[in-house]
Amino acid sequence: MICQVITKLGTICGKKLKKDKSASTKNLHGHLLKIHHLVDPNLSKKSKTNYMDIGKWRKTGALHPKVELNHESLRSVELVWLLNELAIPLVKTTNQAAIATHALQMQNLSNSVLQTSYLSKQTSISFTQDTWSAPNSTAFMAITDFINNQFEMRDLTLAVPHVQGTHDRMKFAKLFYDTLSHYKIVDCIHAITADKALVNGTMAHELEYQIPHFKSATNLLGCVAHFINLAAKIGISALGSLDKQNKEGKEISMATADSKPLPILYLSSV
Repeated sequence: MICQVITKLGTICGKKLKKDKSASTKNLHGHLLKIHHLVDPNLSKKSKTNYMDIGKWRKTGALHPKVELNHESLRSVELVWLLNELAIPLVKTTNQAAIATHALQMQNLSNSVLQTSYLSKQTSISFTQDTWSAPNSTAFMAITDFINNQFEMRDLTLAVPHVQGTHDRMKFAKLFYDTLSHYKIVDCIHAITADKALVNGTMAHELEYQIPHFKSATNLLGCVAHFINLAAKIGISALGSLDKQNKEGKEISMATADSKPLPILYLSSV
């Protein structure tokens, strides 16, 4: 037996199947179910299970050839034109090299806008830095935002460099310094907020040699942001949230000796 099912590519399957000794067509049914997801239309009556009706599929399951994706077919796609009219020239040269070149040009343009519109106007900039590993075990180091002289947080991702190899102070310091040099803001750095990982402390010490006015003792905030966040959460849990309708909270008082002040060690160890 030769399978005559038309595949998605518009060709005949052509799989050669043999009957077993009892002349059963079980092999054919197994092939249809496993490969083409088709079953005998009478099988549902026997097993009381809903399967695709081959007879109905044969009448209504017409095959429609898919449109080949190329520069000619893309020119007639209205969605591409509506999304970005400036990208229409790219449609004629859609390929891997063109997309990579366009992405690089957009990145360079974005970096230029960040530098001229935001960073160059600041005399002192404080950064937030963090390092993590993606689900595929690829490590990244992110420099995520800065604070202007009005103490307003500007949520901008300045860099997410790929950390290759071991995580040491020399590598982290180089990645951070290279980012500052790229945006020409080495002289503007004021403070760095990072977690209390040992490598961040040693990175700050290494930056002292490259940036004379940066001192790790005073310009590395460590986990101060985490500390404030934890203290705020504990305070809210004790006092109660303002969003609650009853606005009831637990009063904390240190006016008497009977009061139990919240130990500072508790805050730092949560």
